[in-house]
Amino acid sequence: MAGKTTRKDFDDPRLKGAKHVPNKTTLKTFRDTDAGRNLIRSTSVQEMFDKLGLDGERERP
Repeated sequence: MAGKTTRKDFDDPRLKGAKHVPNKTTLKTFRDTDAGRNLIRSTSVQEMFDKLGLDGERERP
C-alpha cells in the first residue's frame, strides 16, 4: 500500500492549481511515463484495446 503523500511529493510545477494532492502511486506513474517506463505501446486503437483486454465497443446513451 502506498505511504502518505508529502508536500515534497507535490512540489512539481505541472501540478500547481490542482484541486487535490496526487497519491504516491499517481506520482510514480507521472515519473515513470515521463521517463518512458511502463508504457503500453500500440500502433492502432484496436491493438491498444487488444493489449488491454478491451473489445473497443461501448454502449451509447
